[in-house]
Amino acid sequence: MKHAHRHLRPVLVAGPFGTTNRWDRLATGQYVSHAYISAVYGGTVPRC
Repeated sequence: MKHAHRHLRPVLVAGPFGTTNRWDRLATGQYVSHAYISAVYGGTVPRC
């Protein structure tokens, strides 16, 4: 999975992957919660 190194902090979301207000922008321009990236891919996205 390729993703850009950008983060947004707009909306707090809680779900099966945790609670976060961090969003990671994918190379496609879509956003996915940082909790999902951390849980599914076992890592973090480097900060800009």
